[in-house]
Amino acid sequence: MADRNCLLPHRHTLDNGNVVWDYTEPRRGANDGTSYLCHGHLARLREIVATTPKAVAWMREQLEPVKGDFEKTAPMKAASKLPISAAAVDAADETLGLLCSWAEYTAESIGQPAPDMSNTWKVLASADSTDGEMRVQGMRSDGIATVDSVSRWMLERIDVIATHDWVEDFTSELCDQRATNLARWPYEERPKPAKGIECPECGHTTLVVFTPAFAPKYSTEPLLKNGKPVEVTETVNVYERVINSDGSVSRSSKLVERTKRYADGSPVLATVQRLNYAPPLLVQCRDSSCRATVSDAEWGRLVRQSNDKMKRRA
Repeated sequence: MADRNCLLPHRHTLDNGNVVWDYTEPRRGANDGTSYLCHGHLARLREIVATTPKAVAWMREQLEPVKGDFEKTAPMKAASKLPISAAAVDAADETLGLLCSWAEYTAESIGQPAPDMSNTWKVLASADSTDGEMRVQGMRSDGIATVDSVSRWMLERIDVIATHDWVEDFTSELCDQRATNLARWPYEERPKPAKGIECPECGHTTLVVFTPAFAPKYSTEPLLKNGKPVEVTETVNVYERVINSDGSVSRSSKLVERTKRYADGSPVLATVQRLNYAPPLLVQCRDSSCRATVSDAEWGRLVRQSNDKMKRRA
């Protein structure tokens, strides 16, 4: 298969010094020319998808501007009785709706089941729709988990998505939408450098971390064995009064395992933490000649390895 070039325009400087974005200097596609996006555009697409949960959460917390003797135009986070900005909430819903529509299109294109889109509300795909096709219009109050799961689903398939020519429209739409929203409700979207940790691909200390909007969400559930709750046991010293052969009295002790109980006498039950959902974590090399990504498992290994090195130095 012939190498593919990136379908998006690139920045270059004209002879007169003006900077333009056009297609006059095509760049080879990422992943050994199998992608329709270059390394830079593929990295940007990953960033947009990975930070969608944070963008949605941020916009849903914005307040209406304060009007009076002056008008406060800077975005404000919800921390008072002022009304939440309807425009910001609508923008958040549109952000989710766009990502979900592309997730459904991706699933159909690559022949895989679409991600879970529960806790969203839907409308007819178009006013002229006659087949009852629906599209995601927004999220319910407890639907942030859906934003996380759809973003993670898309992020895990970015390299496959980039092998389809429609990735041009996908990238353009997501980037344009994010730029518009950030212009109206700006926030810091800068990644954090992974200090002292080398990229497993190029060996440079150029990894950056796009921190998730939320910590992973867990639920506490009883631990079951053969369908029954497991009681927590404890080992205690039990003392006994012993009458010796000479008539003297002494005490002996032995270790006994027994069920641990609360003050009211009820048994303490063993529990386990179940992961409900985890926002997507993007770790990516910022070296323009590398742009490698690091999986969650590999990132955990690199962090542990870095911590061990620091302990040995100390």
